[in-house]
Amino acid sequence: MRTIKNLLVCSLLATSVVGLAGCSSGSTSAGIGLDVAGLWSGNMRSGATNIGLTLQISQEQPVFADDDVIGVQDIKGVVSVGDNAGACLSGGVLTGTLAGSNIDFVAGNTTYSGSFANGRMSGLWTAPDCSPSSGSWNVQ
Repeated sequence: MRTIKNLLVCSLLATSVVGLAGCSSGSTSAGIGLDVAGLWSGNMRSGATNIGLTLQISQEQPVFADDDVIGVQDIKGVVSVGDNAGACLSGGVLTGTLAGSNIDFVAGNTTYSGSFANGRMSGLWTAPDCSPSSGSWNVQ
């Protein structure tokens, strides 16, 4: 859906502005920016257990110069984890940053670090007080 939205915006802009370059269907389209705002669903892996993971993210509007996104964008939102997460892993208020295609955020006692590509986000999580204390996560 994000790709369709970016293509539509590029098509509308291209028809009204002669010589517009830099639109693409990718997640980091020049002139459009990286859009991670919205509802994301997937899993986080803790040992042998898959745990449901939901992210609701909002972000600042990107600042552009010469068709590139400038600097780091703040993101915020809410993380929800599945009931099978146990007592240690928890969701909560999401605060973090988006720099290029890299995303880093904290929610509850868990730190998430990852990247965004092709309409998906994935990476590693850590929660030092839990056992296991780290694992992978992915959402789309």
